[in-house]
Amino acid sequence: MKRQILLAAAVMMAAFGALAKQPLATGRGGAVATVSDEASRAAIEILDAGGNAVDAAVAAAATLGVTDPFSCGIGGGGFMLIYAASRVLI
Repeated sequence: MKRQILLAAAVMMAAFGALAKQPLATGRGGAVATVSDEASRAAIEILDAGGNAVDAAVAAAATLGVTDPFSCGIGGGGFMLIYAASRVLI
């Protein structure tokens, strides 16, 4: 009985996975991923204009403050760790 339940669950999960929308990723020189299309577009625009990854991350975070204010915004908990090998301070 347990085998049948596990098999049925596996078949259902496979079916739902096949129906899921598959994302398409293309580009070169950078990548952006957020929960908001608008935030991702804002970050990509910054990269296309010559900005760096930090510039794009700030643009994405600012946009997320508008599109998803419950999870990101002014006064929220946003942290960034940046490692720049050329600027190591000892």
